[in-house]
Order: sequence, then structure tokens, then C-alpha cells
Amino acid sequence: MKYNFECYGLYMISKMVTNAIRSKVVMKEEIDIDVMRHAINVAMKRYPYFKKQLTIDETGAYVLEPNDQDVVVLKTRKKMPDLCSEEVNRHLLYVDCERNICYFNFSHTLAGGKGILPWIQTCIYQYVVEKYEFVPNAECIRKPDSELLPGENTEPTLELAQDAIELSRDKCRNAFVPIKDYLSSALNPFKRSHEYFTFTFDAKELVGMSTVTDNSVNSIICVLMLKALDKVIPAKCDKITAQIPHNPASALGIPNNRNNVLSYVFIPFKRNVARKTLEQLGTITRGAIFLQTDSAYSRNDVKRTMEYWNGIDSVTGYKEKLTYAKQHDLLQGRQALHASYVVSYTGFTDWGELIDYVESYCFIVDGHQTLELSAIGDKIICNYMQVIRTDKYVDAFKKTLEENGIPYKVEGPFKKNLPIHRLE
Repeated sequence: MKYNFECYGLYMISKMVTNAIRSKVVMKEEIDIDVMRHAINVAMKRYPYFKKQLTIDETGAYVLEPNDQDVVVLKTRKKMPDLCSEEVNRHLLYVDCERNICYFNFSHTLAGGKGILPWIQTCIYQYVVEKYEFVPNAECIRKPDSELLPGENTEPTLELAQDAIELSRDKCRNAFVPIKDYLSSALNPFKRSHEYFTFTFDAKELVGMSTVTDNSVNSIICVLMLKALDKVIPAKCDKITAQIPHNPASALGIPNNRNNVLSYVFIPFKRNVARKTLEQLGTITRGAIFLQTDSAYSRNDVKRTMEYWNGIDSVTGYKEKLTYAKQHDLLQGRQALHASYVVSYTGFTDWGELIDYVESYCFIVDGHQTLELSAIGDKIICNYMQVIRTDKYVDAFKKTLEENGIPYKVEGPFKKNLPIHRLE
């Protein structure tokens, strides 16, 4: 790779793929925006690798350079500013607040959920310290004056991905993909959805149900989505494929790394297995996750990603690089695998005594039949994203939860309000 790894996610951005993340943190009391602004810029001292601004060099390549300007914190509004714009001091991140809700807007090219969440926690920690003049006991949270962890800012490289083994995924092809939904949303702006629903589960109940059915939190939601889609997709579709993102940092030997390089688990389900029990499907799903997250297979996904990035480097010219990136994109390009739905789970994270100040947090992203899971305190939160205005998928998911005796609370739809990148 010729450039820092953060640059390459910018080439994949399109009208349909913003590559932006918006994290919603709900506090238990109304936010003092002035205190939040100061706290966030104190917390940023701990994360110098996020203080970047975008330029384009003489070869047409994206370059991220240091940016010493303050991170912008503003009031939430209908039209949010663009990432990289002058309005946000050219940063690839900014924050907005309304009432007791704080939104962290972030370019996915800087990091994934594993890298973003520690920054968010540090910001909230510093806010609590300043607002309430109280130092909460939160040993797991990185403090503004703490040192970087070993490997936290290490570049993922091809050398780290050696001894990779390629796993055949031919069985994952030719699954149901809601192409008509994508076309409708692209061709008719009145049908395109810019909204999401939030499902909240009692953590003990969902974990308990997972345990007795040979599932994990990740796999049981994956299985429930399979059953939900089985209710509504065309009868002629005989395969439903799940996609689960996996962070391979540990497989690369840099477990503390905040990299945005992911590997993926693909689980092809024959349509008729959707009628099997949660326990039977849990065994199938967890087996696939266990196999495909093996370090050798994870490293192969990283290797493919690095080779893709090297391909972008080999092309000269801004438009030429964009064309190459779109055509060879491992998730959207010609050879990409396409799943029926996506389930992503950041796992449980300890907030320490901050839990007395924070009600919930969740991630908002682009995607269709995309479920983003997060856990805090006694709650597991599932954000359900789709690209088209329809109730059929969400209603099928609700019905599936009820059929399997899983209590839930659903709220929404809420506006995503995802920012876009200003790239030129």
C-alpha cells in the first residue's frame, strides 16, 4: 500500500453507499452543548489519528493529513453538514446534540465500530467529569491522558496477513437479494427510505434464550432474520444468505488495532431449513461463524483487501482510481458476494459508572435489511435499516420475535440523518 489504510474506504463512496456512521448516545439528562464541545476536544487529545483532513495528490489519490482544528459540536438540524467540509473544520467527524441525545458522525474510512466506540466512550467520560464534577469509576474506558495501547495505531499490512487460507464461498452465490427494492429506491425518491427502527431487548432474556437454543446474541438475531425473510420473499427464491462482519485484528496479531479492515462470514441457508428450530439453526449458524472467523481465513479476507488497495494505487488519475475501485470493490463490484441481509454486533462493552448517565447507544448506517446490534447495561439494541419504504420486512421480524416468545420494544421510524463526504 502506498498510502495510509484510512484513505481507501473513500474510493467506495457512492450515492447508495455513504460509508458514514452515525452513533446515537442517549443520556439520562439534557446535554449542555457547551460542556460537551469542550469535553470532546479534550478527549480528542487521546485520538490524534482521528484528527485528519482530506486532500488529493498529484496522482489523483486521496491523502489524509493532520488537522489541528477543533472538532465541531453543533445543534442537531434537518440538514447536517458534510464530512470534510469547511463547516466542520474539514474533519472526517463531528458531533451534534439535541435535548438528551448526542450524535457522533464519523467516516467509516477512519475506523469500524471497534475503533469508534472507545473514542465515543472517552468523550462521554470527559463530559461527565466536566458537567457533574465527578470522576466515575470506569477502568475499561480510555482516559484523555492515557497512552495508546500496543498496536492501536499499527498499519494493517500484507505481511501481517501471511499464511492465509482461502475458503471457497461458491455455495453463497445466487441467493435472494432484494434487487427490486434497490431499484425502486434508486429510481423513485418517494420510495427510498432514509429511516430506521430501533428494537430494544432485555439483555438477560435474549442472552438466556440464546443460551438454551445453542445460539449467541449474534447468531440468534441472524436465525430470526432468516425466519422473518422466509415469510415475505418470493417463493421461487430457494436460498437466503446471511452476512456477518468480523473484525480480524486479533488474527493479524494486533488485537488493540482500530483498523477498518473487516472479514466477513457468509452463511447460505437453503430455503427449507428456515422451518427448523432455533436450536438446529443456531448450531448451523455458530458452526459457520466459528469456521469462517478462524484466523487463517480471516487473514485471507485482509489479504484480498490489501491487494484491492494495491490495485487502486496502480492506477493514475482521480476518475480512473474511482472507476477501478467501483469495478473491483469486494463488496459491491463484479466479483462481490451479495447477501440477503446483514447482522453486525459490536458486543458487550463495560461503561463502568458511566452507565448511571447513559441510557443507550447504537449505530446508524446505510444498508438494506441491515441490523446493527449493540449492548449496554441491561439492554441489547438492534437498529433495523432498509432502503425502501415498506413495513413488510419489519412486520415479519416482529411476528417472528413474537412466535418465538422474545419480548421486545420497537420505536421509530427515525430519520437516519447520515452525513455525506465532501470529497472534492
